[in-house]
Order: sequence, then C-alpha cells, then structure tokens
Amino acid sequence: MNKTTEIILHGVNTLANTVKQTLGTKGRTILFNDENNRTHITKDGVTVARHIMSADDYENMVITVLREASLKTMKSSGDGTTTTMILAQYILTEGLKLIDNGLSYYELSKQIDKAVQNVVDYVNYDSIKIENNKELLKEIASISSNDEKLGEFIYSIIDDIGLYGDIEVKESQYSETRVNKTKGMKLHKGWIENFMINDTREMCFKADDCHILIVDDIIQAVTDIDQYIKHLMGKPLVVFCEDITDITLTQIEKFMGATGNPICFVTNDGHGDRKHLLMNDLAALTSSYVIGAQDDFDPRNLGFAKQVKVDEWYTSILDGNNDEELIEDIIYDIKEILSDDDNSDETLITKVDRKFHKKRLANLTGGVAVIHAGGRTHMEMKELKDRLDDAVLAVESAIKQGVNVGGGSAYLNCQNTLNKRCKKELCFEPGCQLILDSLSEPFKQLLANADLSDNYETYKEKLTNGFALDLRDNKLYKLSNAKYRVYDPSSVLIDSLINASTVAKSLLSIKDIIFDGKKLSV
Repeated sequence: MNKTTEIILHGVNTLANTVKQTLGTKGRTILFNDENNRTHITKDGVTVARHIMSADDYENMVITVLREASLKTMKSSGDGTTTTMILAQYILTEGLKLIDNGLSYYELSKQIDKAVQNVVDYVNYDSIKIENNKELLKEIASISSNDEKLGEFIYSIIDDIGLYGDIEVKESQYSETRVNKTKGMKLHKGWIENFMINDTREMCFKADDCHILIVDDIIQAVTDIDQYIKHLMGKPLVVFCEDITDITLTQIEKFMGATGNPICFVTNDGHGDRKHLLMNDLAALTSSYVIGAQDDFDPRNLGFAKQVKVDEWYTSILDGNNDEELIEDIIYDIKEILSDDDNSDETLITKVDRKFHKKRLANLTGGVAVIHAGGRTHMEMKELKDRLDDAVLAVESAIKQGVNVGGGSAYLNCQNTLNKRCKKELCFEPGCQLILDSLSEPFKQLLANADLSDNYETYKEKLTNGFALDLRDNKLYKLSNAKYRVYDPSSVLIDSLINASTVAKSLLSIKDIIFDGKKLSV
C-alpha cells in the first residue's frame, strides 16, 4: 500500500468512527448501496446503509478514477498520462491534510479552481505556436513515440499533407509499415444516430465508392430524399443536412433494418457563413451540388468519394471526385483573403477566422494520410500502432494549441512566476499554494527516474533562470541557443492539470460522505 492510499484510508477510518457514533441523527448525508447494489444518498440517518462501502472498495475506486483521468488526458492530447497521475496523487494527498486541518472542502475546491485557471492562462500565454516553427513537430512526435525515426516519419507526412491534414493510423496486413496519402477533407461532425454504424469494431460508418448528398435544409420527411435512395439501388450514401426530424430518423432506421442499405446522416459542419463555405468546399471536392430539401430530384446533384468514414465526432472524405476548376477558384479566393490580411496595416480578419481559412486551404490542397502499421507479429504491430497513435495525437494537440518547453520546465517556470505574484499580492490561500506546489512533482519524478533526485534544488534554480534539462544526456541547455529540443504540447500540460485537479476534488468530496465498517443493523 502506497503513502497516498494510507492517508486516504486514514481519513476514511477517522470519519467512520464519527459516523458510527451519530447513526440516526437526521441531516447527515450518507452514501449507501441497497440489496440490488444500487447506490443511493440519504440525509436521513435512520435509513442508512445495509451494505457499507469498505476501505478496500474505496481504494479500488481511487485507482479506477485516477486511471480514467489519465486516459481522458491521453484521449484529448495524446500524452500526459503519468503527469496526470502524479499531479492527482499530490493534490489528493495534500488536500486531505488541509481538510483534516479544518479547511472546508468547498473553500478548498474554489481555491483549486482559481489556481488551475491561473496556470492554464500562463501556459497559453507562454506557448509557442507551431505556425512559427513547424519543425518542433518532429520533436513532439519523437518524444511521444519514444523514437526519433518515428518522429521524422510523422513529420515527413505532415510536411506533405499540410499542418491541418488528417492522419489516421490502422493495422496493416503486411509486415512493413505503409502510408497511403490521398486528397480529402475532414469535418468536425459525426453520425447523427448510432444505428447508422456498419463497423462495430471501430464504431463508425465506413463505405467505399460512396455517394454524397448535401442538403442545406432540415429533412422533414423521407420523401425529401427517397428518390435519391431508390436511384442508388443499395449503393452507400452519406447525406449532409441541417438536421433531420425524429420521425424521419425512425423511418430511415426501419428502412435500413429491412433492406440493409448503407446510409449515414451527418449534420453540416460550422455555423452561419462558415457552414456555407464548408458545404461549398465539400461540393467542390466531391463534384456535388448543395440543394434544398424541396428541390426537384436530379441525380447530377449527387457527389462521389472513393472512401468515407464517419465516427461519433468526425467525418473523413477521401479521394473525392474533385471539380478541379471550382477548387482552383476557391483556393484563389482563400489565398486572396489571407494575402490581403498579411499586407494590411490593420488585421482584417480575426485569428479564429484566419485559422479557419487556413484549414480550408489544407483540406483543398493537402489531404488525408492513412498509416498502415506493420509488424512481424501481431504484438509487434499493435505496439507500433499504439506508439504511432500517441505521436499523431500529440502532434495534433501541438498544432491546435502550440507547445511549451518540456521536461518539467514549463511547470517550474509557471510555479516561480505565480509564486512571485502571490507574494506581491499577499495571496497565500492554501488551495492555490497546493496547486502551485504540485507543479514540482512531475520534474521530481523525472529526476527520480534518472537517479538524479539529490540534485533537485540545483536543477530547479537553473530551470527557472533560462536553462532546461535534457535527460537523454543529463545536460543543461540554455534556451536561447535553441539546442534544447524537448517540448510538450500545451494541451498536455493544461489537460493533465485540469483532469488531475478534477478527479482529486471528486475524491476529496467523497471523504465527507463515505465511511468504513461492517454491516450494521439499524
């Protein structure tokens, strides 16, 4: 049993004695399970638990929620699982001490949220945008996959398809790793209902040689599109629309169940003018037309793509039947918008709009890369696929939110800056100090892994004075000479702390309602 668990269980057992003495006192909140093992909360001590949650159950719950927090960080940022665990453990351990010393959970929670937001603001402010230094992606991919060759491999793909191209990793049927690059588009909308899924393994709709129908309207009835369905005679169809009524969805579900026709509905991506621009881009990439729900049937309205994948969140269109002339016109218009803004003394478009148009440009000029991870054995292939997945997710996070100096440096510099601000403003809230102190923990663990724990204070002083430590060679580098190449995606630093503090607060709140003990008779 580790130190964290011992402290948690000490808190639970201390509370148990208090609760046992006050059973029957109305107004106390208690968590319990009934005969069917359903969890309830009661404020009436008379109807308290028939099955009390034991210390072992609580320990298992702690392990489970910490794991879920780490996986959430991995899913959103591609890295940071260990950082999340380390931060959560520290916040939980020290938070229990603060509560035991009389600080209310609610006050502690507010102070933690305030400090986390300050750290997030600092990390965002200090982040380096990838547009200004694209080669940093090579380092990000190398660190996340723990392989410099894989880092260079991922970077070469990004260099080819563009910063905002889409990279997908799949298992290969062959021993070697292959890459297929095709022009395509990625939309931030997924299937409307899960009955449209035809690949249960990946929980997505997949189709080769797929037809596309774009409707700038709400589909009120099956009759709005039934002639297109009949015309295709069972061929796969993806319908992009403003929305679709529940009655129509029910009818479509029954129709698909009876016929097996592969059909998927996706709501149009974007809002306002952006939505119409994206619909026009999609139409150009698939040689389709944007129509209204009441427009007359015309098979020429249908577009085509060699491959379409629609999961819960995204839609990827690969190798569409491009209208080259229209695409060239759209690309020219986008470049004009971006060029006018670059040459103007005043910014004509916002940063968000600029990013939106750059992504449109990437969709129209770049494309989608599918990496088929190979291996001599299934285990080797799975291991390579996992590392490639991690690298791709980390790179996408870096493109989205920028990067910060890695190896614990960003957190330590943030801690140093915010501590100075706290002293200047005479702000010494224990919850805020708890979060700032936790920022040292990831770096301490890195030193422990490298057997350099005794040098913590020396390294910390150097890191807060313009140096960074590369644990691959255990050397300090001055950041100004650009030799230090270890960076973390900003979203990893942010998501790790947010998820760690959230799960720690949840466990700290549970301390007030769970007690340990044997089954009691009421």
